[in-house]
Amino acid sequence: MQKSFTPAEKQARSQQRKERNACMNQKLNNTLSEVWKLAEALHKDLGTNSVKYWYERLLQQSSKQRQSCQTSWWNTFLSKETRARNEALSPGAPRPKVCNFAPQICDLWKAMSKEEQVAVTEEELVRIAGVKEMKKTATHSVALNAFHNACALLASVQSQMESLHNCMGLEMLLLAVRSDAQNVSCPQVWTSGDVIDQFFQLTNKMLLSHYVVKFECHCLIGIQGKALAKMIVSGIDLRPTSKLITKKLHEAIAPCSVSKMFYMNPDTHITEKFGIVVVN
Repeated sequence: MQKSFTPAEKQARSQQRKERNACMNQKLNNTLSEVWKLAEALHKDLGTNSVKYWYERLLQQSSKQRQSCQTSWWNTFLSKETRARNEALSPGAPRPKVCNFAPQICDLWKAMSKEEQVAVTEEELVRIAGVKEMKKTATHSVALNAFHNACALLASVQSQMESLHNCMGLEMLLLAVRSDAQNVSCPQVWTSGDVIDQFFQLTNKMLLSHYVVKFECHCLIGIQGKALAKMIVSGIDLRPTSKLITKKLHEAIAPCSVSKMFYMNPDTHITEKFGIVVVN
């Protein structure tokens, strides 16, 4: 029988959980701060790549497999047969996964004797051992590993959203774009049905695939200059104000001249060159 708690006991237990979570989050933040300091030290000592690169490299290092398992004959035969069947497909055709071939390959494996199994996998075992050895000394690519992690996580999220859509009939939209140019991920979009694509075409006058590309451009570049000012003061014609600002700037820096007013990073373009402080 489950024990029942009084209101005072429930409140005390709730307070204990909050304190434990706060302590855990504090320790995690302190640990991440130490990792960032190690990344800064690596950047300073080696002088290559950015601090962010070394930070992500250290975090990815913790998820790498510490011990390698010996490759079995069955897994070797499964890999060999799957690769052979995929290579037989026409270029550009979708490549099925191992699970699609496993039942048929398993029947072939069981039909062979022990000597036949060893003979058919002997060369493949040598090749796989060479690949494993190469991976030990290969250059670690932070961007590539981050790409694979993102793909795996998005696939998991998409699977959960599909289950939710099938169970409850909810219409959902998933957009994923990069915000860093060093990230190699491509724009990804997933919808639970055609109704979302139709809605975007009616309301935005564009396909959802075009919208996600523009969204990625915005995340990478942002809005600069006069376009940003026009969005801040929407509905107001800023051309007279822009002309006035340019005129006042020319008067302040005379006899020097400037082709235009720099609305982004004025400290670099205006203050450092002409000694003029721009005050909003």
